Amino acid sequence: MEHDNKKIILEAERLFREQKDDEVIERLAPICQEKVPWKVNLLYVKALYRKGQAVRAYQEALPYEEEYLIKKFTFWEQLLLANQLFIPARIALNIKGAKEPFLTQIEDAEKIFEAQQAETLEKRFKNFYHLGDQPDWKQQEIIRDADHLPLNKYVQGAKFILRDPFVGIVIRNTLLKTLAAIRYSQSVTYIGVDGGEHVTVPAKIETSSYQKIINEVDQLISDCFKDNPIDQRNYLQQFHLQAFCLYPMTEEVITDPTAWVAVLIGNDDHESQTALKKAIRWQKAIQKSLINLH
Repeated sequence: MEHDNKKIILEAERLFREQKDDEVIERLAPICQEKVPWKVNLLYVKALYRKGQAVRAYQEALPYEEEYLIKKFTFWEQLLLANQLFIPARIALNIKGAKEPFLTQIEDAEKIFEAQQAETLEKRFKNFYHLGDQPDWKQQEIIRDADHLPLNKYVQGAKFILRDPFVGIVIRNTLLKTLAAIRYSQSVTYIGVDGGEHVTVPAKIETSSYQKIINEVDQLISDCFKDNPIDQRNYLQQFHLQAFCLYPMTEEVITDPTAWVAVLIGNDDHESQTALKKAIRWQKAIQKSLINLH
């Protein structure tokens, strides 16, 4: 089978050079249903893209996103913009540390979309802005659809949602993380896990200190359950959800990781009662915020 695949790939490469994209797609589609080397995926995706199948090309490329960012960034940006994925295009720009000419290309694509598809834009924005009026299952779909909004509309909607008590903490923090990922540099107000309003500048949210806390607590949990992989996995999942709900205040709240883990696993044996009480208070706040999880 491996020998047959190599033969098919070599043939597909020849057909691609001859611009016979239909035949390239026909030969590679069965192979690419499974994990393949990135270069094979690239050949398949390029053939799809060249045939005007931008949506399918993006879907096929997405599992290999990291390699596209590193090895074919210009093509990846083209693919995102061909699918009007303006927000992911801006996130990719920041991950790569690139700016021009890509930022101008994104802005130009947004202007074209605003001019040519005003009705679609208005519908997407209205759904996004009124996210809290939608049922849980619909909210996830709308969040994905919001990736197609130009920056100004995305920010306008996100700012409203961040203060909407009828939207769950997970959704609100997903948007806050997106604003941080696009390095949005103006202040925003959001409802935190404690139910209070807080102000932050997404571009200034520190990811390194956040990740440091995650790693430290992960290690403590792993050590506690090194002989019980099932409990280890369950508690790690619980903690990651807690950390996400606390964002972007995670490192401010979890000042004593050992106390946090003690409360999480139901062990009150800790030298600092003050630290335990703080961990109990915040973990109860997280539980309360998740009662009406969206």
